[in-house]
Amino acid sequence: MEIKIGEEYKSKELHNYFGGQRQGGISTPRNHPNIFIFANKRGKDYGYVDKWDEDDVYFRYTGEGQNGDMKFQSGNKAIRDHSADGKQVFLFEETKKSFARFVAEIICVDYMYMQTPDSTGKNRRGIQFIFEEINADSKNNNQETNRPHTHNKNPNTTERKGLVTSRVGKDIIDKNY
Repeated sequence: MEIKIGEEYKSKELHNYFGGQRQGGISTPRNHPNIFIFANKRGKDYGYVDKWDEDDVYFRYTGEGQNGDMKFQSGNKAIRDHSADGKQVFLFEETKKSFARFVAEIICVDYMYMQTPDSTGKNRRGIQFIFEEINADSKNNNQETNRPHTHNKNPNTTERKGLVTSRVGKDIIDKNY
């Protein structure tokens, strides 16, 4: 099955062909080198923040786990380690119940911890992944963009501390986030 950017797919058909978990936002097919992440607007009601940043450069995706602190296991571990494991990450956005549009192939460039409620409303430590689009022109109907591409060059310890600090500080100021 070939998947194309901008095309809408029935979630069941994707899972029937590729395999992987049918529930939740992260699907890790066992027999394919892919990870599918599914973003939907209803996630916001449960403490998940999945969206492109204001500059449309980075996609922020909240890890999996409904109760208690999120941990690097299952889908969260698969996302964190996808480059080292030789896996591609494909972003889908829900369009309507049981349907999702393939948005882009993305690469995890960083992650950070954040405070978010769990399904019971208790505050907990969540994981937010920061992705960059591999193919910059895919979201703009094949028109050139000026998005930077780091191809998973991880920042050094000092750079990472500065990035996370500035992102956390920005989130406090930006109430619309």
